[in-house]
Amino acid sequence: MYFRSNKWPDEIHFLATTLDDPSDYSPTAQVCLDTRLKWLDTLDQISGHCTFQKDPTEIE
Repeated sequence: MYFRSNKWPDEIHFLATTLDDPSDYSPTAQVCLDTRLKWLDTLDQISGHCTFQKDPTEIE
């Protein structure tokens, strides 16, 4: 999935989820920051886990 616009004729914008390995690419800009969810700025301040603590299929 991608989009092109006459506003940016030299650019093609791809959705990261459509790439085989999104980690191969780094963002170069952000847009619509005025509507960004405020809690996104604090994600690195809360606890996190590399995997589920329990297998999600075993949770009742």
